[in-house]
Amino acid sequence: VHGITTDSFWDTVFESAAQGANDMGVTLDFNRFEPQESSGILYRKMSAKILSLCQGGEVDGLFVSIPDDIVADAARSCLELNVPVMSINAGFDKSKEMGLIHHVGMVEYNAGYQAGIRMASSAPFTRAFCLNNFPDLPVTVERCSGFEKALLDLGIEYGGEVDVPDDNNVQYWSTVESAVGSSGDWAGEALLLTGSSQIPEAMELKQRHSSVAIASFDTSEALYEGLERGDLLFGIDQQAYLQGYVPIPILTHAAKTKQFFLNHAIESGPSFIISPPNSAEAACRAGSPEFPVCPEFPAENYNYVSDGLIALGYVFIGIQALASVSAISWMCVKRKHVVVQAGQPEFLALVAIGCLIATSAVSLISYIDYSASFIST
Repeated sequence: VHGITTDSFWDTVFESAAQGANDMGVTLDFNRFEPQESSGILYRKMSAKILSLCQGGEVDGLFVSIPDDIVADAARSCLELNVPVMSINAGFDKSKEMGLIHHVGMVEYNAGYQAGIRMASSAPFTRAFCLNNFPDLPVTVERCSGFEKALLDLGIEYGGEVDVPDDNNVQYWSTVESAVGSSGDWAGEALLLTGSSQIPEAMELKQRHSSVAIASFDTSEALYEGLERGDLLFGIDQQAYLQGYVPIPILTHAAKTKQFFLNHAIESGPSFIISPPNSAEAACRAGSPEFPVCPEFPAENYNYVSDGLIALGYVFIGIQALASVSAISWMCVKRKHVVVQAGQPEFLALVAIGCLIATSAVSLISYIDYSASFIST
């Protein structure tokens, strides 16, 4: 995939893919590249790795992002070698054109369009800009194109796509202020960020120009903090966890059965985030880096018997035990009496002992059931 090691969005994708491979019992070779001098170099390295995997003949399935034609050509070569291929995140159009099994991710143009509609309904503004920190990446360009179309349909002025640096704060602020204006509170202005890594720089602009409306693609801690302060309108979650996890079971199933879903696109977004996670979700996420599932179990009583009935049962058990012990004792004392002799005392003692064991078993069963309820909750 094109997600480099410094892009935190892909942390979730890689970790969920590892979880999926572990769940399905398959071996995963998932490569993440260091930052390169240019996008072209990154894409060529992606292409070379894809070809080496498929031509090696030991791959049962492959999923890739398709940010460029050179990567698409490598994926096409895998198809010619009868390797099942699906795409994630980037390259929906190419994926569909090439006939890949599925594409898991957002349809970026549609997400940009919906972002424009949502933004216009969330805050009043007369002009908006799309700030693109990865202008060489087709997915971010598509986001801005969809955003532009939404504003056009709504009759709102589109200020344009502004290419901003991803690694220079001062240049970032200078670039945006050159496009929007260096003074004033920016009332009536709006900014859509194509990635959440811009949020710290955008928050500085919010401090300088307090009336500007800002929203962002993707999620991060910076996004949640901005939502909590009220500095951001919303975030757009494309559910990176699903993008990493879902291809694993699909490709595993396809490799074994040659079956897959009919619909090409498995859309994981956009999902609009308007508030940070609640305290319970935050505590769960903080508990482990392995993305544990944190379900909210309803309160249940697994015993199905009230404490009063359990207490009454123990009373009856005590009465039965006392009766059995009394009967055995009486037989021992009167063992030479003609009536006891006629009643076969050994047999009567066995019956009394059997009753005592039976009632004791009931007490153990009730104890185990109670303990199971305690552990489950």
